[in-house]
Amino acid sequence: MTSNQRIRFYALWVLSLSLEYPLLILFFQPILISNQNIVIQSACAHLISSITLLFSYPKSVSWFYHKRKWPQFFFYVSLFLPILGHLIAVFFYIAFRNKKHATHEIFEEANRFLATGTLSIFQLRQDFSKQDTIRNAINFLPLVDILNGDDLALKRSAIEKLSYISNKESIATLKQYKNDPSAEVRFYITSAIIRIKKNFDEEIGYLKRQIQSTPDSIKLKISLADLYLKYFLSNLLDTHDQDPLLENAIFQLKSVLEKEADNQKALNTLMKCYQLKNDTENKRKVAQTLLKYGYIQEDEYQKINISALFKERQFTTVTNELHKLSNDKLDKHWLAFKTWWTSNL
Repeated sequence: MTSNQRIRFYALWVLSLSLEYPLLILFFQPILISNQNIVIQSACAHLISSITLLFSYPKSVSWFYHKRKWPQFFFYVSLFLPILGHLIAVFFYIAFRNKKHATHEIFEEANRFLATGTLSIFQLRQDFSKQDTIRNAINFLPLVDILNGDDLALKRSAIEKLSYISNKESIATLKQYKNDPSAEVRFYITSAIIRIKKNFDEEIGYLKRQIQSTPDSIKLKISLADLYLKYFLSNLLDTHDQDPLLENAIFQLKSVLEKEADNQKALNTLMKCYQLKNDTENKRKVAQTLLKYGYIQEDEYQKINISALFKERQFTTVTNELHKLSNDKLDKHWLAFKTWWTSNL
């Protein structure tokens, strides 16, 4: 929370507790229950108190606002457990404030939201091992076989699975079968593609709102850049609409590097963006920064530099730089290229 949000939060919480005062009076003076007007007024004040508690959490706080489960839980607790419900809510709030972990590590509700809500399909910063990649490829193959079959129910299930996977390969497969002979299959595939686009747009909007509330968050900006890059690589959009995604990713990453120049994740992602843009000059600059902070070795930088020089058609310089590379640090492809190039020029 920002300071203004925190002040608003505490003010509404105090207001909510103060509205419980008539009910507290009834609790200590049961004789007043015989007065119908006092009972009705106390009940109304208690209801308003619970509703105030429901809306006391700012919307910009990701783990608490009135459309999520936790605020609804506190509303019902305070409604059916007068005064005691507020104490329970205070306990949970203090528990959150004293934890230094992310909210999704504290509240199961946040985990469920991340699993089923606007962030459901995308794992923004998940790095898959080689074994994971092979396992996913094996699981992916039967889905293609199903789409080549005739069973409509199985095809629909395969389409749903592909839309859930939502990586470059699965999206390409969905687009490949957009002209299926079955009108129903074409409808399912079109709906799945629209749903994937909507999920991308919703998650981008969500991260933008989060960044507006916490503009100094490096993690959020890197996550947004990752998402822009994933959206770009999905090839869901036309070239005219696709190119700005890459520019937006670069903008977010530059913003991160202005505050934290040695952020390895941002530098690596920026390198990939410039590689996709075929921007050899900026790619070389990023490589120099990676070398400066010790994230890559000298021979790795030389390879990047040679690739850039080759695209710039500076062939004489390419030859000179290749001679500087030590053969024992080259894989078989680079060694073959060096041998062929230097022997022919």
